[in-house]
Amino acid sequence: MKSILLVDVDSKEKIGNIAIRKLQTHFEKFGYDVEVLRLFYSGYPSKKHEPITIDARDYNEVWVSIIFTINKDMVKVINCDKVFFGGTGYDKTIKLPQEIDDCEQDYSAYQDVEDSCEFITRGCVKDCYFCFVRQKEGYIYQYRTVEEVLEAPHKTIRLMDNNILAHPEHMRILQELIESNRPVYFDQGMDIQLITEENAEAISKLNWAASEYIFAFDNINYERIIEEKVEIVQRYITGDWKLKFYVYVHPSMPLSDPLYRIHWLRDRKLLPYVMRDEACYFDKNANFYTDITSWCNQVNIFKKMTFEDMLVKRSKNKRRIEKSTKLYRDNI
Repeated sequence: MKSILLVDVDSKEKIGNIAIRKLQTHFEKFGYDVEVLRLFYSGYPSKKHEPITIDARDYNEVWVSIIFTINKDMVKVINCDKVFFGGTGYDKTIKLPQEIDDCEQDYSAYQDVEDSCEFITRGCVKDCYFCFVRQKEGYIYQYRTVEEVLEAPHKTIRLMDNNILAHPEHMRILQELIESNRPVYFDQGMDIQLITEENAEAISKLNWAASEYIFAFDNINYERIIEEKVEIVQRYITGDWKLKFYVYVHPSMPLSDPLYRIHWLRDRKLLPYVMRDEACYFDKNANFYTDITSWCNQVNIFKKMTFEDMLVKRSKNKRRIEKSTKLYRDNI
């Protein structure tokens, strides 16, 4: 029997690797013996792992999927003639063959994944300098029908569309999801600038399965339009701390920029979720970026504590507390 090894290098817990799950379905359909190896490598530069060599003498083929670029050279496969590497972290241009991409996902190696992970649309209308979606997936298009997505095995569906509101047929898609009454949520963030009375009302009618509705506040220049759109959303989704915003941070920004956005959100009882650019980990203020992230990305701490109170509670390093406190006070 032909033996296949699928290597998931660094997928996140509770999401796993969609490509690996489709590959497993594909090969098992032909009666091959398939083994999935999950390495659980981190995508954070501060938690970089040691390279690993896999002896694949017992396998006919090895497929390796790498999501984060820092892990591109972390895996070496020996004693196998057919080794295939792919994934965003390895090469953004490599795609699964269509016959494999069309397969359903096999979750048997991912028992920790509680929600089915699906896309209805792929691609994006924007081409933000810090994002690779447009480069990898192209302009937005419908990837799966709602009917196909609803066949997912878990009760709740985690929709990973990158810009659902940009699709011309997004109202039809939302209406089909509403009518299904299936527990769903979009976890990649919806484009707040594309909010209208119509789609805000539709979003509020979804059987929403997450604690918050996620958007993004990545550019301080969008403050005015975001404020207008938040008012629309909150006419249909009421309550404090129900809306969360990804906050992109890069060392090239003055520290006052992300701090302003964070406090702008906090003042309105909106949640920030700091998304650090990889460059933040190598910057002179790396510890400060870590401290701000720790404050913002832990919801209960952010709601109840100031940044400075969090620092004192979290760290015993007095010099670090003093430095982060000074940077904070000098830039708010």
